[in-house]
Amino acid sequence: MRKIIISVIIPIFNSEKWIKLAVESIWNQSLEDIEIICIDDGSTDSSYAICKLLAQKDSRIIVMQQANKGVSAARNKGINSAKGKYIIFLDSDDYYVKNSLITMFDDINNTGVDCVFYNHFYDYNGRLIPRKPRLDSGEYTFKDVMTSILDDGTLTGILFGSSCGVIYKTEIIKKYNIKFNENIKINEDGLFNIDYLIKTKKFIYSGDSFLYCYRQYKSNGYSDIKLLYQRYNEINNYCNKFAGVITNMDQQLLSRSITVAFQLSVVACNKMAGKKLNILINDLWRNFDLTFYFKHMNFYKINLYKRVLAFFMCTKQIKLFILVVKKVYPLLKSRLRR
Repeated sequence: MRKIIISVIIPIFNSEKWIKLAVESIWNQSLEDIEIICIDDGSTDSSYAICKLLAQKDSRIIVMQQANKGVSAARNKGINSAKGKYIIFLDSDDYYVKNSLITMFDDINNTGVDCVFYNHFYDYNGRLIPRKPRLDSGEYTFKDVMTSILDDGTLTGILFGSSCGVIYKTEIIKKYNIKFNENIKINEDGLFNIDYLIKTKKFIYSGDSFLYCYRQYKSNGYSDIKLLYQRYNEINNYCNKFAGVITNMDQQLLSRSITVAFQLSVVACNKMAGKKLNILINDLWRNFDLTFYFKHMNFYKINLYKRVLAFFMCTKQIKLFILVVKKVYPLLKSRLRR
């Protein structure tokens, strides 16, 4: 029987434009002892048919189908089927750069750590913008990052917010039954990572290695700000399970309250206009004063774009905040390192 080193899990929903490119980014890797698990999550386009055709060309591709249950359910289905020693995830509209898998395997296999996190590029129609690292590269324990893992004060959210561009040990995931929460619709990756890291002895963050590429072609899908706010509250409720593990959780949740207000304000700017937008943002910011901001934000680590917006937020300059989000950022986003 063929030995499988890495299981690549790809959840798919209406990705007919990108899925072939995503799979080809794995085909073209130098590491061949892999399986590619494609889980179609009730697509209404030709995604499933494309995957079936690809599977006819390569026996390493396993295609599954389910009724639409969401990305978390699709990933969990892939986890249950994974036979590799290690697991990595790939979204169906993204891709890995050349030789990523052999790099990931060598790093985790040669160091003996329990997982390795890598950095990523943002892909704007072929223009690759590297993401600014949020940590120094190196070896860590959960205790080392525990005090900033929910929110590090950079208006970005959970410290390890993506499950893509990470290599995990299948043994740990299955031993502790670590799954994506199927009831949470945003930040599910970050919560999965916290659940996983709590069970690890040590891990590596490789902030200078850019192995994963996120295509930037769509805006936030939420048009209902109240629903999005509800989604964030669901995350906070989930985080209560970490109260006995994360010693400063109350402080991090206060930092997170600023992050949520910031992110909701940005989404609102892209979905709304006029007096309603001003009223909403004023309502989101009303409970924060300057002292609170400086106590719970890490201005030195915030990138330039967010630092400008953070200044407007702190000084309650709503009109300037809206102007930058609506007019300035769209012109600069494919050039700014985030």
